[in-house]
Amino acid sequence: MESFFVLATWLDVMAISACAGVLACAIWVIPRHAPGYFHARLWAGLGIALALLTVASGVLLASRTLEFSGAAFSALPTYLPLVVHKTHFGLIWQTRMVAVAILWVCWLVGFVRGWRGAAAWLAMVVLLVVVFSRSATGHAGDQGIYSIGVWVDCVHVLSSGIWVGGLFAMSLLVFPALMRQVDVERMLSVEVFARLSSVATIALIAIVVSGVYNAWGGLERVDDLWQSRYGQVLSFKVILVAWMVYLGGHNRYHKLPALRRWVGLPVGRSSFWARVPGWQPLSTAPGGAHLLSRCARAVHIESVLGVLVLAAASVLHHGMPPADMRHMGFAPAPAVAVVVPFVRQGSQA
Repeated sequence: MESFFVLATWLDVMAISACAGVLACAIWVIPRHAPGYFHARLWAGLGIALALLTVASGVLLASRTLEFSGAAFSALPTYLPLVVHKTHFGLIWQTRMVAVAILWVCWLVGFVRGWRGAAAWLAMVVLLVVVFSRSATGHAGDQGIYSIGVWVDCVHVLSSGIWVGGLFAMSLLVFPALMRQVDVERMLSVEVFARLSSVATIALIAIVVSGVYNAWGGLERVDDLWQSRYGQVLSFKVILVAWMVYLGGHNRYHKLPALRRWVGLPVGRSSFWARVPGWQPLSTAPGGAHLLSRCARAVHIESVLGVLVLAAASVLHHGMPPADMRHMGFAPAPAVAVVVPFVRQGSQA
């Protein structure tokens, strides 16, 4: 049953990330002067992401109902109405579903000529309500749904969604179309890739700051990173994020300058970054299609790593942080050699 709880959480954060990433690409990455089919592909992708979010919200409700009641799947019809109408989670879940309905309205309004930009901005604001429902019903909400921890966690969830979800959107929706037009849309290729790098950098800064705050509140001691199962999973997540950062930096300081040289744009001095292993100046001889394909391949790898990061975050959501265990008078669970057993040992919704 614990595996189902983790899976429901993973599906939920994946759906939130998909929505945040598509909206971020529509608002900040793809410029307005780009051909219409880029915007059309993103808006169609948003519809798929919203469908996933709708399903995830239903699965999350079922998961929390089973956690609260301790009942089997067959008892869901009995306990679902009680959870929805009689619990704090049920009230937040109802608010979340209203937000999801508004997101669908925004998506439909976006098909009206000239209204898509405003609809995307409004959808991003409404998505914050969904993110709040995620944070307020997790560990961050233990100190109150309006505590500083909840707001910090909202920043962490949304910025993570923009970063990881943006990679999803670029991999599945933007790069396939861009690769077909790389020789025609040379300047657009460079601009899109530069915009993606800037958005990812800003999101990463927010992720690191909010993540350090959350980690310190959950661990309290540095040695908890390797002496508790919670810390072990967190360490695994940090390693994955560090790998993604390296790949993103490689794109920004290694491949992007080559793309700029390919289209004849000036490239600033990069003597420092050239010393990083694997970041030496890249030749433009193979051509723009080859350069862009290398960029896309790196983004694809980052996307896969992002899926694993969200999976680790879902496991953490269902484990009790060492700091909470100490405050309750329990000793933190000892670390084990592998991460998988922790999934079956989680102790808190």
